[in-house]
Amino acid sequence: MAAFAIGLLGFRPRMSQFIDRQGRKPALLIGIIVIAIAPILYLSVSLFPNISIALPTGLQL
Repeated sequence: MAAFAIGLLGFRPRMSQFIDRQGRKPALLIGIIVIAIAPILYLSVSLFPNISIALPTGLQL
């Protein structure tokens, strides 16, 4: 969730400039495409190996 919020904050200024230049319809189409692709990417996460990072205290992320 934090990565989504950070990405949203970083992308919002660019998207607002795009909307000012191109209009709302292309921006809505981009949103629809992203929403359609996101579940596929969520399912593909299980294909990647589990990578854990050892912290100095011995805990793992």
